[in-house]
Amino acid sequence: MTIGKSLRTAGSNALIYVTRYYNKTSQEGLIAHYSTIAASVDLPIIMYNVPSRTGLNMQPKAMAQLAKLPNIVGVKEASSDINQITEVLERCEDNLDLYIGNDSEILPALALGARGAISTMANIAPAAIQGIIDKFFAGDLVECRKQQLAILPIVRLLFTDVNPMPVKAALKLMGYDMGHCRLPLVDINEDLRTSLKNEMQRFGLV
Repeated sequence: MTIGKSLRTAGSNALIYVTRYYNKTSQEGLIAHYSTIAASVDLPIIMYNVPSRTGLNMQPKAMAQLAKLPNIVGVKEASSDINQITEVLERCEDNLDLYIGNDSEILPALALGARGAISTMANIAPAAIQGIIDKFFAGDLVECRKQQLAILPIVRLLFTDVNPMPVKAALKLMGYDMGHCRLPLVDINEDLRTSLKNEMQRFGLV
């Protein structure tokens, strides 16, 4: 059974695939890597570019080349580089949907042409993230900006320590039994937990 058939049998509708880490490669290597995956799987693929975690940044030129493949349909872009986001959108035009990967950058990314967000905060407050996106596409930029700024205190706390540690802690505060992270990730410290709880209370999440 092929990988694609196995994933379909398991119920997968699409894949999100992060750039390689540790054995980091060249841009040519990334193109070859993603091209091979795309050729072996008949599911839609979203690439995930997150240099802060992988130590490897996929360049817009490489994304544009991969966007020509029929089942590479999008990128979760988390480089925090507004110039790169702009160039990806310029080079890829309608061949690649860009989803912003950083919650603090949803409005500016949408203004440039992003389709939406693949969000960390959406794990605890999906309606808040959807609200920002809905307000933007409804043309209510004043309310969109207001809602974007309103989430920033929680977003900062969610990224004060390594994810998914703070997200699991937040979900526990909401009453979900998330268990513990697998080592080397550990539970967040009490000071961060208290700050997170206080901010979540102000936001109406607990």
